[in-house]
Amino acid sequence: MAPYTFAGAPPPLLVVLMEGCSGSTFVIGHSKSVAECLGYKAYPSKYELFKEDKNRWYKQAEADGGGWTEALNAMAQDASRGNATIVINADFWSGSDISPLLTDSMHDLDTPFVVAYRRNVLDLAICNVRDCFHPGKTLGYPTYDGEQSDLCFNRRFADIDQAKYKAHLDVDKLVPFMLEKEAESQAAAPRLERYGYTGGGAGGRIQVVDYESLASLQYPDVRESGQYTTSVDAWERLLRTWRLPFTREKLEACLEPYVGTYHPPRPHATVVDNIEEVAHALKTSTWDGHLAQYLRV
Repeated sequence: MAPYTFAGAPPPLLVVLMEGCSGSTFVIGHSKSVAECLGYKAYPSKYELFKEDKNRWYKQAEADGGGWTEALNAMAQDASRGNATIVINADFWSGSDISPLLTDSMHDLDTPFVVAYRRNVLDLAICNVRDCFHPGKTLGYPTYDGEQSDLCFNRRFADIDQAKYKAHLDVDKLVPFMLEKEAESQAAAPRLERYGYTGGGAGGRIQVVDYESLASLQYPDVRESGQYTTSVDAWERLLRTWRLPFTREKLEACLEPYVGTYHPPRPHATVVDNIEEVAHALKTSTWDGHLAQYLRV
């Protein structure tokens, strides 16, 4: 197959870099829906397409004796034929193969990138433990009604009282994890830029948005709390990466159906069964106690 030649807009591939438990299902799903409201098409595909077992193009390329170069070109050809964009969520941290990032095809396709992350690293830790993701398995264990549970990721679909499903956190491991994740969130975009990738920002800089700003649009008090403009700004930065024009007025009209459709995050005592121990550790474990800022009470 001949390599795809980028012919303008929309880009055939768009990569949103997010790690597990960062709200990627929400961000990818809603970004596709809002983009389509704006008049642009997201190609129907699975999540996590940099994982070989989830990428049908890679499986076909491998069967034909090829690899990621052939798979990426095939993806671009299919997206181009449909005048659409394949949105790929990937990460540097767990599970995704970074081999596609190192191929000439990603550069030849002029693939834009955006980095999205979960600003509240305590929420990130809790989700990893409740879902038994790595590294969640080293940070503690999930409980149900006060007893250790093995529901893990299946808890999302189980017919249980979700209010009784919590995380028990190992504070000695929690604090280093949170400090590490604070640093990682700032390192992803520069790392991509060192690989030679760009985004949709000024000067080609890769856009960085946080899940909390994107998600706050759903909360009933988003306007009264002053978060509305911040949230719309974050959505605009993410969607501008598609390199297609739209007005702020049109974007706000497309976002309006989501306003007030979900509750704000609840206090951490509702999801952590050793919350007093955790709160003490976050307040005392660093010289400035800054990790306590992530606690919701």
